[in-house]
Amino acid sequence: MLASDVCPGEETIAAYVARKLARDERDAFDSHLDTCSACQELVAAVARLAPSQSADPVTSIGAASTITQAAAEALRLPGAQLGRYSVLASLGAGGMGVVYAAYDPELDRKIAVKVLRHARAGDQLRDEARAIAKLAHPNVVAVHDVGRADGDVFIAMEHVDGVTVRDWLRTPHRVPEILHVFEQAGAGLAAAHRAGLVHRDVKPSNIMIGNDGRVRVLDFGLALADLEPGTIVGTPAYMAPEQQRGEAVDPRADQYAFCVALWEAVAGRRPEAGGRRPEPGGRRPDPGEPGTLEGVPDRVRRGLRRGLSARPADRFATMDELLSELFPPVPRSRRWM
Repeated sequence: MLASDVCPGEETIAAYVARKLARDERDAFDSHLDTCSACQELVAAVARLAPSQSADPVTSIGAASTITQAAAEALRLPGAQLGRYSVLASLGAGGMGVVYAAYDPELDRKIAVKVLRHARAGDQLRDEARAIAKLAHPNVVAVHDVGRADGDVFIAMEHVDGVTVRDWLRTPHRVPEILHVFEQAGAGLAAAHRAGLVHRDVKPSNIMIGNDGRVRVLDFGLALADLEPGTIVGTPAYMAPEQQRGEAVDPRADQYAFCVALWEAVAGRRPEAGGRRPEPGGRRPDPGEPGTLEGVPDRVRRGLRRGLSARPADRFATMDELLSELFPPVPRSRRWM
């Protein structure tokens, strides 16, 4: 199995893009991608070229020199144009696209631009893009524009200076601090769901804590993805069982992923960690079991227990209901005259 701190060989990268890795190998590679920008760029480059290659990606792009060359060709260099935007630098990449820092000369501001590997076409793309652009919420990264350049679809959005929750959690934090961060992220997801959007890739690296202290949910790119029925997208470690099976998903899949991420944040490991994998049907360890989630309020245990239910019908009906269980409103103190 791939070690999380070791970069894989070219055959592994090609097999990952072609979705030919075994589940445990893919999970390990996903964990590696969370922290390795070099592999992120290589995966994105190979993914962008794969549709034009032969049916066997391992053979057609099987040499390290070929992959390196592909990365140089596929990634846009500083100074390249995406519509009216000038690329400044690459910020990161994954199987679904590449994110750049860019400059908007018309409004004289720095932005982030994500170029999507696959995107919906025509009216469907327009409608989804409008829904994202109209989603004005303090806990969702603002989307300024959606367009096409050189045959690719891109999303221009707010550039946030800060740190991802993945990186923030590398240092210890008290449970109340963690809950405060996730309460804001959950509010952003709930707003997206009310707008008819499903994120489909909720995880700590897609939640940003800005230098201004505000938490924002990032990367709604999968909401614009044009996928064949049964296609599995997202990050396996956070996927709901129905998403792992390639079934249609709704906001309850985001709810499940949110609960996995919150468990990981307060417990220091994901629910299936410690040698225990989900049981058949997708059940994860019970948040109420002795020795788990020590120091976590009972209401949070209850919320996680239900949010991690294998069957979508057994979860909360909406993200708002989950948030009400996890973070009940604090009554105002009475003032005595």
